[in-house]
Amino acid sequence: MRNLLATTALAALMAGPMVVAANHASAAGASVGVTNVTTIDNASATGYLASNLMGKTVYTSAAADAQAIGNVNDVVIGEDGSVRAVIVGAGGFIGIGEKEVAIDFKRLTMQKTGDGVRLVSALTKQELEVAPTYDGKSASASLGAQAGAGAAAVGSAISSTTKDLTDKATDLVNGKKPADRAAFLADKTKVAVGSISAEQMAGAKVYDRSWNEVGVVGETVAAADGRLDAAIVDVGGFLGLGAKPVAIGLDRLDVYQDTSGKLYVATPYTQQQLEAAIAYDASVYETKRDVMRLTPGG
Repeated sequence: MRNLLATTALAALMAGPMVVAANHASAAGASVGVTNVTTIDNASATGYLASNLMGKTVYTSAAADAQAIGNVNDVVIGEDGSVRAVIVGAGGFIGIGEKEVAIDFKRLTMQKTGDGVRLVSALTKQELEVAPTYDGKSASASLGAQAGAGAAAVGSAISSTTKDLTDKATDLVNGKKPADRAAFLADKTKVAVGSISAEQMAGAKVYDRSWNEVGVVGETVAAADGRLDAAIVDVGGFLGLGAKPVAIGLDRLDVYQDTSGKLYVATPYTQQQLEAAIAYDASVYETKRDVMRLTPGG
C-alpha cells in the first residue's frame, strides 16, 4: 500500500500549504527539492515531487533536537487534484509495530534548516495516539469497487455503441441512406425555444447543418433575467469521454420534438466549426460570454 495513492511527479500541487524555502540543499534525508516545470499548457509551475517526499521524516519542528514523528509512506490526492493528506508511519521500531495515520496536508509545512528543507508538523503525541489508523485494505477495496463499476459502465457503453454501428452498417447494406433533412423532420415537430425548460433540454441530441449527430446538450445557461441564454453542447468524444463543451446561443438553435416527446436540436454549424469553437468554461463565461458563445454570424 506504500504507493497506492501517490503519483510520481506532482509539481505545483504541494506549493499552496507549504512555506517554500528560497534555496534547498541536497543533503540526504532532510532535503526536499523545489521543482520548476513547464506544464503541457505552457504554464510555469513550482512545487515538490511526490517521489521526493516518499520516505522523508516528519519532525515536530526545525530545531536540531526536534523529535521525529514518523516517515511519509504515501500521498493522498483529492478528486479535484489537490494534495489532501500524507500517510505517515508513526511509532514502532524499524518499521515493526508502526501505526499509519493520515495527516491533513494543511498540518504540514516546509521549514529551512541548516542542511536543507524539513517536513514539519506540530502534532502532539496524544493526537497521534488517538488518530484513526489508516486502513490501506479498505481503501484498496473501495477503489476496486469503483473500478469495477466504471468497467461495467464502459462495457455497457461499448455494447450500446456496437449495436448502433451494427444498425447503421445494416442500413447501408440494405440500401438505406443516411438521414437528410426530410428524413429528420418526418416524425418531428418544431417547438418554440422559449417554451422549453432546462430540464427538457438536457440530454437532447444535437445535429450539425448536414443533419449529422455531433453531440448532446449537457446543460443550459440562463441570462440575468432567468431566461435560457445558451445550450452547452458536448461535441465529439468517444463513449462520453473527451467531449468538448461548446456554448451555443439559443437564437441559433432549432428544437424539434418527436411523437414520444423526445427533443432534438439542430444547429446551423458544421461539425468542423463546432469542434474548432472555443471551449465553454463556466468559471469565466460571465466575463467572456461574447467570445465564448456561438451567436448569429459566429
